[in-house]
Amino acid sequence: PRYKLEVRAHPKFGNFVFGVKEVPVMDWPNTKAWLDFGVKSRAVASTSMNATSSRSHCIFSMEIVHKIWSGGNRTQLRSKVNVVDLAGSERQKKS
Repeated sequence: PRYKLEVRAHPKFGNFVFGVKEVPVMDWPNTKAWLDFGVKSRAVASTSMNATSSRSHCIFSMEIVHKIWSGGNRTQLRSKVNVVDLAGSERQKKS
């Protein structure tokens, strides 16, 4: 089922997508499986300019947490990567 997700702004945490699904993954095969799921869930339709034009935006956010134990102390290195693919941008007059 498709859901309409809304981008909202939080005064402390910034912009976020309300209702988005967050799934923890631990390895590349599991990550790839979720990426494939997202690609298959996108709305695609043909236009006169592009036979398989995307009709939906796609945002893939990945947070990487590297835990380091040294001398009995634990530290974490956190990185966040956002990959954004916007819906097709063909000119409406031509499509």
